[in-house]
Amino acid sequence: MTKRDRKGTEIGILRWGALRGDVNYHVVAQDQVGDIVVRTVWDGFDEPPGAMFATGIAVAGTDRFTTLIESDTEPQALERHAQVLDLARQDRDGVAGRLRVALTAALASSRS
Repeated sequence: MTKRDRKGTEIGILRWGALRGDVNYHVVAQDQVGDIVVRTVWDGFDEPPGAMFATGIAVAGTDRFTTLIESDTEPQALERHAQVLDLARQDRDGVAGRLRVALTAALASSRS
């Protein structure tokens, strides 16, 4: 699998590993809206099953990110990051709020 830097230049496995270990290079953008963290990262793969960039979300305070969309270029990744961020801002109830409601309902039904 070919590895590439953020500009798309082919790089070796050792350089790729060093860049992946540099959080300032690896994390392209990160924002938090309420309970949601939106993060776009450089993965450096230009062939499936990997991708050059991935944008995902997590509940704040956790490390479990779910990738929502992949991108081939950094400008495309930043555009998609902004789109996901806009969607998160439109989510008025917030993920944590919906989870609390769902868990409360699940506990109540299990007690019945």
